[in-house]
Amino acid sequence: MSPTTPSYYTTERARLQAVLEAGSFLCNIRSLASAYPDKNYLLRYSVPPALHATDILPTFYNLNLNLSALPSLPLIPGFGGFATSYQSYLTSHARTGDPNTFKRTLNVPPAIRWPKPGDSGDAFTGVLDATAVGFRVVTDEQTRRSRCEFWTDVAAGVTSLGGYAPPGSVVESGLVGEVQDSSANY
Repeated sequence: MSPTTPSYYTTERARLQAVLEAGSFLCNIRSLASAYPDKNYLLRYSVPPALHATDILPTFYNLNLNLSALPSLPLIPGFGGFATSYQSYLTSHARTGDPNTFKRTLNVPPAIRWPKPGDSGDAFTGVLDATAVGFRVVTDEQTRRSRCEFWTDVAAGVTSLGGYAPPGSVVESGLVGEVQDSSANY
């Protein structure tokens, strides 16, 4: 292994995780957010255990719901207040296209101003981070442009080689040579 190889690629499991993470989730976020600038907001859900889809609970949480029947559901202290602020962002965005219009500022924790992301550097800025103690605005180091350019190149190469590029929209790839008909199977 080269001395410049990042430490997160040191085992097969870590490499597989990095491939799935970047190729299936993170770089798709970068592609969509970059394709629609000024029309999106980015969120990082960091409430423990911070696993994929754990944001479903605050999305649909109901303060009047009796959760005692559910087996061992570890909620952060003040989860009802957190869920109320979280839902206020989502419902405000659904109603107006802006998560800030009807956000719950008189709440514990309060919903803070959620900016649109900045995309001028390698990492997105202005990303809302939902944490166990409330909300903050951060720079998203996971969706770095430099990391995702490789995956864009892979997708372009696979699409062209398979003949699935929509006519007139072929994206050049540095991984494969010239392809006869990139749209043959479209």
